[in-house]
Amino acid sequence: MSCNTGKCALLIFLTVILSAPVIAQQVGTDTRREAIPLDPVDAILDLFDSYSIVALGEGHHTNWQGATFRLLLVRDPRFSQIVNDIVVEFGTSRYQDIMDRYISGEMVLTDSVRLCWRETTQPVIWDAPIYEEFFRAVRTLNRSLPIERRLRILLADPPIDWSIINSREELEQWYYDHMPERSWGKVNARDGHAVDVVEREVLAKGRKALAIFGDAHFNRAELPQPMTGFMGAYFKGNFVQQLERMYPGSVFCITSIINADSIEIKHPEILSWPKPSLIFLKNTAIGSLKTFGPFKLEETHDALLWVGLNNSHSYSSAMPEIVENEEYYLEALRRDSLWIKQYQDDLRKLRSDFLGK
Repeated sequence: MSCNTGKCALLIFLTVILSAPVIAQQVGTDTRREAIPLDPVDAILDLFDSYSIVALGEGHHTNWQGATFRLLLVRDPRFSQIVNDIVVEFGTSRYQDIMDRYISGEMVLTDSVRLCWRETTQPVIWDAPIYEEFFRAVRTLNRSLPIERRLRILLADPPIDWSIINSREELEQWYYDHMPERSWGKVNARDGHAVDVVEREVLAKGRKALAIFGDAHFNRAELPQPMTGFMGAYFKGNFVQQLERMYPGSVFCITSIINADSIEIKHPEILSWPKPSLIFLKNTAIGSLKTFGPFKLEETHDALLWVGLNNSHSYSSAMPEIVENEEYYLEALRRDSLWIKQYQDDLRKLRSDFLGK
């Protein structure tokens, strides 16, 4: 067959264009890449070049693996050169002055320091020793640092006073009364207060902060909210969702929870990753997994801290001191009964095991 140069060029062009959809169908259009595990300390510290706040989910509360990594991170010599504040869910802002004195190295009575985590809105849970150990570790670290590089711990839970709450109705009313008002409406009391703390103490001062909360507080996606009444108000707008509305691009959020079924079968490479390691989720195969309702993991969080499969984690339980102190033991039971009755059996068993009562 013969043709002039112009006709041949046109024929080749049309052949390529018309066959492109067929080729695409044959090879597929999924461009997702395999996740690359990174050194988590290096990766997190680098994130502060671009973000004011790195939100590090602690995984399921009280797990040792997450707690061990947090200590590794804050003890890295570079951490205090880059980060100014650590914002924690497991402390009440009612006693911020006590925490400031304790963290700076002053002599503070142990019973006074324990008020910081025992007087939160969440009864009992922060009595697990990993939380006191974290505060003590930062205090020890600060003693070795010059004043200008010392870390500050910001207690983000709202200042509840349990002595004036004697019924479930009074507890719910307290939450309603402490819901902050945003330009788009009211938001839940706990996350709203935490955002106010960060806005006032971190963002307004041009500082950098590591935030440590349960992973649900750092979920970017607004999950369908079937609950109404009090529980609907309780979950209305989490920490990251509020911050991103007010200060877009200010926060990077990390989860260490993988709820996907049989992830080790779908992605066996994960079992060979170093523990701990960090992967960025965007456009990865693991990022496409649906682990929080209808949303992909990459839609809810920016990165995954890999510390092993969730069913391999170990947990820290409440210290015996919680039941040795009769007054606090009875008060912990009372508060828990007003909230969600989560620790009634655990507290009684702990008391029986250690005191025989």
